[in-house]
Amino acid sequence: MLQIVPENRGTAKPEETAKPDTRLRLREAFRAEVDRRVAGGDFAARERVALEVANEMTCADLTDELEKIVEAHGDGDLLIDGERYRFHAAGLGTYHSLTGPLRVRRPSFRKVGERNGATVIPLDKAAGLVERATPVFAERVAMGKGDGPSRDLHRQLLASHRVPPGRATLEKMGRRIGSALGARRAQIEAVARRTEKLPEGTRTIWLGLDRTSAPMEETLPAGTPRRQRKRPRVRTPPPPVTVKYRMAYTGTVSFADAEGTLLDSFKYGATRDDGPAEVLHSMMRDVRRAMRQDAALRIVVVQDAAKEMWTLVTAALHAEPSASHWEELVDHYHAMAHLWKAAEAMEGHTRAIMDEWRASLRERDDAIDEIARRFEHEIARGYRPAYRIAIENELTFITNNGARMKYASLRDAGFPIGSGPTEGACKSFFSVRCKRSGQRWSNAGLAATLACRTHLLNKRLPVAMRTLRRRDYTARVEPVTKRAA
Repeated sequence: MLQIVPENRGTAKPEETAKPDTRLRLREAFRAEVDRRVAGGDFAARERVALEVANEMTCADLTDELEKIVEAHGDGDLLIDGERYRFHAAGLGTYHSLTGPLRVRRPSFRKVGERNGATVIPLDKAAGLVERATPVFAERVAMGKGDGPSRDLHRQLLASHRVPPGRATLEKMGRRIGSALGARRAQIEAVARRTEKLPEGTRTIWLGLDRTSAPMEETLPAGTPRRQRKRPRVRTPPPPVTVKYRMAYTGTVSFADAEGTLLDSFKYGATRDDGPAEVLHSMMRDVRRAMRQDAALRIVVVQDAAKEMWTLVTAALHAEPSASHWEELVDHYHAMAHLWKAAEAMEGHTRAIMDEWRASLRERDDAIDEIARRFEHEIARGYRPAYRIAIENELTFITNNGARMKYASLRDAGFPIGSGPTEGACKSFFSVRCKRSGQRWSNAGLAATLACRTHLLNKRLPVAMRTLRRRDYTARVEPVTKRAA
């Protein structure tokens, strides 16, 4: 282990120490240790050894600092956030950092006056340790949880010449941190919004809510036959499960300029069991924050024609005091896909018919009414049942959504007419992260992952981890003085 003996400078105060000299001595000691270990290796070997030495130094320093905190607490009574705790039992524990395990004493304390109450580790609260991880490492685990499987995080840390714990530990740690972030979602987002500013040039708030799917693990009834294995199981088998794709929710709050060009976007996701309520709550708070910064902003909702999604979004906007008026549009791409089905069923060249309709919808708001009358005329001509039904279905679509297909005037006014941010969020939230080969999820596991991914994609993860540590993992710890006793 590298040891640096400080030079004897008498009674000089720390701030009087010459910093350049200290850095020089540190550098010389570090270089001497690397030279000793490399023993004539090439530059690549030297780089690896230098990183190893740096890891050891950091790990030793962090361990010593945690030991100092434990020594400062002593074994007398402690006040933890003003409540009195008494020594319960000695113990040893391992904490995890980027540079390796930190093995330290971690005595437990129990609240005075509470029989058989839960024990508390004052070291965890005083140092702000999150799920047996140092603050920096906890944030890195949360980032990895939101970004990909634990095997990817483990491989990345090793490739960066860090010293991570095993994959199982990373997985458990990430899931616990994700669950904690999910429980504090509203408070974390409130803190983040205090410092967030609208992108320069913002003219329109662009909303969308959609459904996607995720592979969910579901327990099968007792007695369900298992898949036959070539080798017998040694351990006790878990209950049989099946994997089915279940609905999930994605919502976006985007910001566009005067031409309808996307500037930035906030993305939110939720599982089927958790429902869309939290997604809508976050979306409306983003709308409120934006409207407070610029009350002249316009609001437009652009999504597909699913009735349930429109009901949810419009109900949330009606309940939001900052949203007095908004525009509604069925996503242009989805609308054209519906019209294409009708054009295919009609006589004539499908592409030519669609080009005519597309051009007219871009020029006049009443074009959709003309298309509806065209459908009525075609139905009256007596097509074969299959073709007539296809046209009737699309006529119903226009009847239900014609008011949301006024593309000409809104497009000329600079409103976006597509739901690209929402469709992209379905991909970035679920397809990229949660639908990889062989993945399956429990509701709790998927919710924890979505919590990490939400803050990661919205660039709020550093704020999220600081807020979480302050609210749930940090406390004021001080020994009880004789006078207080």
